[in-house]
Amino acid sequence: MSFGDYNDDYEYDPRRSADVPEGTYTVRVIELITANHPAFGEEQARWSFEIQGGEYARQILLKWSSLDRAKRHYLFQDLGRCGVAARTMAELEEKRLALEGREIEVKVELRESAKGKEYQVVWVNGLIQAAPAETPAQTGELRKPLPPRPKQQQIDTTQDGAPPADDCPF
Repeated sequence: MSFGDYNDDYEYDPRRSADVPEGTYTVRVIELITANHPAFGEEQARWSFEIQGGEYARQILLKWSSLDRAKRHYLFQDLGRCGVAARTMAELEEKRLALEGREIEVKVELRESAKGKEYQVVWVNGLIQAAPAETPAQTGELRKPLPPRPKQQQIDTTQDGAPPADDCPF
C-alpha cells in the first residue's frame, strides 16, 4: 500500500490545531455545516472558527453540535447567542450563512474521555460583532428594536421657580 492509495479529499491545514489551551477567545465564524463526526460517525453540525488575536491568532477551532432531536436545542441556543434567531431546521438552513464573518466569544475547555483521551469542548459565550454590511434579512432578527424614547421638554420657570404665567383660566 502507498500514500497514493489514500486518494481522498483530505488536505492538511496547519492552522487547525487541538493544541489551543483552555481559555476564552475572540473568534470569527467561518462556517456552520453538517458533517460526519470523526469519533462518533454520525452527522452533526460542525462550526468552524478562526481565533482573531493573541498567540493563537489564525488557529482553527471546531465545535460539534448534535442534530439528535433530544439535543438539538443546544444548537439553537448557540445560534441565539450568536445573534441569529431560528426555531426550526428549515429556518436554520435559510439563516446559517448570516453567521459567517461574525465575531463571537468562545470558551475552550479540555476534558478527558473514559478511555483517557484528551479532547476539546468549545462553548459559545456570545456575539461580539455582527459581520460587516449585514442586512436584517441576513441576521435572522425577528423584529426591529424600538427607537429611543424622545426626551421630555423642560418647562421654563421664572427666577423664583414658579411656572410662567399664561392665559389659561384654570
